[in-house]
Amino acid sequence: MPLKMKQILTVFKKEFTDTLRDRRTLMSMLLAPLILYPLMMIVFAKFSTSQQEKSMEKVLKVAVYDAGNAASSLVNDLEGDEKVEVIDLPPAVEKALVNDDAAAADSLIAQAIRSEELDIVLVFPAQFADALAQNLPGEVDFYFNAKTMDIVKNRMERKLDMFEEIILNKRFAAQGLDRSFAQGLKVDEKNVATKQEILGEVVGGFLPYIFIILCFTGSMYPAIDLAAGEKERGTIETILTSPVSKLHLVLGKIGVIMITGLTSAILALLSIFLSINLTDVIPLAINDIVATLASTRTLILLILMLIPMALLFASILISLSIYAKSYKEAQSVITPMLILIIFPAFVGLMPGVELDVTTALVPILNISLVTKQILAGTLSMPLFLLTVASQFVLAGIVTWFSIQWFGREQVLLR
Repeated sequence: MPLKMKQILTVFKKEFTDTLRDRRTLMSMLLAPLILYPLMMIVFAKFSTSQQEKSMEKVLKVAVYDAGNAASSLVNDLEGDEKVEVIDLPPAVEKALVNDDAAAADSLIAQAIRSEELDIVLVFPAQFADALAQNLPGEVDFYFNAKTMDIVKNRMERKLDMFEEIILNKRFAAQGLDRSFAQGLKVDEKNVATKQEILGEVVGGFLPYIFIILCFTGSMYPAIDLAAGEKERGTIETILTSPVSKLHLVLGKIGVIMITGLTSAILALLSIFLSINLTDVIPLAINDIVATLASTRTLILLILMLIPMALLFASILISLSIYAKSYKEAQSVITPMLILIIFPAFVGLMPGVELDVTTALVPILNISLVTKQILAGTLSMPLFLLTVASQFVLAGIVTWFSIQWFGREQVLLR
């Protein structure tokens, strides 16, 4: 083994051993990806599922005001539904409606719904019956509270759609016409996108957030400890006097930071896969994505993409950390960078942003877009190679800057 490589490995082993003794590094590298994120995903999925089931099983308290007695079929339908309780309107509300005081009625109905005395109120004014008699659309006031979910609203909308069908069928029967007479266009939608492509766009836009954040946070604490921490402990001078060049010293430290960040990101991918397979609350539609994620080809492509990103983060973080005077100052300088890291990944979620020659050269954004293509099964290999190559070039430039920056005594001894 060449002497230079042996020196780098010696520094790497020494720094890696010290890093593994740091609790903050171990927590950011192991605890978050292996326990925290899977736990959050399972809890969120269970909570979301339970809330939907609760909304679907809830017995709706519905009040109907039918001035012209034109909605009797709808009322009969509601009364025959075991998950609907048809109750009378509060006297004050009914009085306001009888007196045609719309402002007072709106206020009183809103108050009754907010206080959960009612869930839904349907108001069919006298003009509703007149409109139906003239074969015109009948206007109905539909009061509900959808501040959280639209499930309750959607349940009642289905009832109203069925009521509308009854009205239309009667009209066409009276005219001796078939119901299809009013249908001027029949569209047979054929979405050529596969289920994997659709889910890949959704999951592929979310997944980069996890491993980008974890790769950054997994690199952050060892970077702070191996530079600013050395300054604070007063051991930086001792390391500089060792028979190792600054080039090898920096490369050894960057290697440790890169490994910790890469480990966090890879563990995040594995933990997501395991948490989805070990729980039954994740939608079955995600299984295609899980199968794709678990394939050897996908994992290799993702890791090839993550390596230059981890190197880029390591080089940036070691440069900022060595400039800081203390551990606390390094934290205050590095932590806000997380926003700058997340923003390009967020842009990748925006409609119309696709992977091309230009976006393949934009750091972080290209990671987000390539991930979507990998999971959707639509990866363009030339663009993938361009993305990886551009990441390596940028990481190499920042690494060279870090080495030059590390060689300045006014920075090292600041």
